Amino acid sequence: LLYVCDFNSIHSRTFIEHFAARRAEYEVCVISTRPAEPMEGVRLHPLAPAVDRKRTRAGMVGALAYRVSLHLPGVYKRLRGWEDMQLIRGNRARVHELAGELAPDVIHGFRVLPESVLAAEASRACPGVPLFVSTWGQDFVAWTTIGKNVDRATREVMAAVDHLLPDNRRDERLARAEFGLSPRATTHVMPATGGLDVPFLRAQLGGPPLGLKGRPTLLSMRGYENIYVKVRVLLEALRLFLGDHPDAHLYLDGPAGHAGAGAVRRWIGELGLERSVTMVHLSRVELFRHMQACDLNVSATTSDGLPMSLLESLWFGQVPVVKDHESTIPPLSPGVNGIAYPRIDPRTIADAWREAMRLVPAREARTRANRELIARDYERSGNLRRVEEMYRGAVAAAADAA
Repeated sequence: LLYVCDFNSIHSRTFIEHFAARRAEYEVCVISTRPAEPMEGVRLHPLAPAVDRKRTRAGMVGALAYRVSLHLPGVYKRLRGWEDMQLIRGNRARVHELAGELAPDVIHGFRVLPESVLAAEASRACPGVPLFVSTWGQDFVAWTTIGKNVDRATREVMAAVDHLLPDNRRDERLARAEFGLSPRATTHVMPATGGLDVPFLRAQLGGPPLGLKGRPTLLSMRGYENIYVKVRVLLEALRLFLGDHPDAHLYLDGPAGHAGAGAVRRWIGELGLERSVTMVHLSRVELFRHMQACDLNVSATTSDGLPMSLLESLWFGQVPVVKDHESTIPPLSPGVNGIAYPRIDPRTIADAWREAMRLVPAREARTRANRELIARDYERSGNLRRVEEMYRGAVAAAADAA
């Protein structure tokens, strides 16, 4: 198995570790677009980066890039597209050579740009080898629509792919309708990692209560403003919501040291919300404890894929209140296990939170139904077994064709 991905991504690592752990059955090689930590059972081949991302994401340069992303989002997206295309151009020959040397039975790219463009290059070096492509996040609604070169590269991938694994039904539709997915290609919708690791989540249940202040309690796992996450509007919605829920408390989770933390603190002060908002920096286990303790899971995103955090919040019994993106329905069933609102403005969001309050009391029954849904469609081990079947079927078909 040859994977082309950013091996720093937790989604990539979670998916691949399933196969890397089974060394009697699989030899796993990874071509990574960024330097990454090794993994047992994986032969890792990092590529030369187009730019030093550590330098462009940190310090004053990183802070400047962040400000550009907020105030000139079109410029920022074009710069990201330029960076991806530079990495592709600088590494096509290397990927072609590596794939020829490795002679894989299956090639699998994660995300379209730049990884799956390079995966398509690897497939050219290995005629007849099936090409799988996973899309997640905002591949088709944010990052593949920013210029002719990027559009051309996306269509190159969609023409070459044999098996597309989008993480939501919207992307399956867009791959066909907007980006010319090859008529011969099959599709199978599944979350980025394959799904939720339910045994691990069950192990997080219980423990002493956190004793969080607030009634109701709201949790946002996207705690800082960026090109598509709108935190200020959540704070403005909270100020309105406090009119009839004066004890409500919002927990904003984000990485420590984020360039946008200062702006969030300033907005909290300007809106007089110091007693109603807590900024937190949670580990994965701490985040799950907060999901168990908080009533609502709230966000405001101008575009989205299928967030793993949405699935996790459903599993732990929160009521998600999110923008009505096509990519989140299902698993969200508006009015049943969450609320989807039509516009990103404070009053609309505050009204959606009020509507969500009627769902809060039935947490036990709602959680039970959510877990049945997740076990059927969004559980990791079952979905990755399906991927194994797809790999084996594709290899058998390629052998028959040869």
